[in-house]
Amino acid sequence: MRFFHAKQISISSRAAQAMRQLALDIGLPVGPTLENYLPGGNSQVVQHLEGIVQAHDQRGAPVYLWGGQGTGKSHLLKAAVTALNGQGARAGWLDASVRWPCALRLR
Repeated sequence: MRFFHAKQISISSRAAQAMRQLALDIGLPVGPTLENYLPGGNSQVVQHLEGIVQAHDQRGAPVYLWGGQGTGKSHLLKAAVTALNGQGARAGWLDASVRWPCALRLR
């Protein structure tokens, strides 16, 4: 077994100035919210979902969104569920990948 001795090296002030650490603009990814959705022509659905969230509407009336691929349906549903759950409501969302909705447990 071999042991290596690390040598301490001091860096001159000139070298330290040249090697300044750069701050990178990185962070945790932000999930979908109603605020970070760009509505385009979908402003009515955003207003409807914001109204449900602001009114703490827990009547259980389902919201069904349909539209073409990439129009933001999943983003909006996840954002509304996250906002409602943040207020203590029990809300969830389903997509076509959920075969047995009755097997899901709401948190």
